[in-house]
Amino acid sequence: MITRIKWNWGTGIALVYSTFAIAIIGFVVHSFKQSIDLVTPDYYAKELIFQEQIEKVQRTRALSSPLVWEQKADLLSFQFPAIPGASGYAAEVQFFNPVNAALDHQIQVQANSTGIAWLSLSRLKTGRYTMKVNWKANETAYYNEGIIVIP
Repeated sequence: MITRIKWNWGTGIALVYSTFAIAIIGFVVHSFKQSIDLVTPDYYAKELIFQEQIEKVQRTRALSSPLVWEQKADLLSFQFPAIPGASGYAAEVQFFNPVNAALDHQIQVQANSTGIAWLSLSRLKTGRYTMKVNWKANETAYYNEGIIVIP
């Protein structure tokens, strides 16, 4: 003979609380499996030197012409602005992928005598990247930031 559970308000409350507890446990287990990527592993150390970054941005805004970049297929070109007395341009370009920190890249580039630098994007996987360009004209540091999309 099969025994049937008597459905009353007490059984309903027990069922609701049990379902809620199982759902919460499931959410907690799921949240522990998620990876949390910071922008940089040494986030707090970089926060302390942020004043230098502010000064770079101010110097960049004071320029008569900006740093210009153009993306063509898998090449990225940088046209550095003409700065009086500047003889050489060098840049450190950081590509940050907001979805997966494993796709981040950092590349050094040097400009030719006309102030143009070329960078191959073949190492980057398809996606959207925040591009941070820390560049120097002689020993003066500047900073630009932008978004590029690798198709």
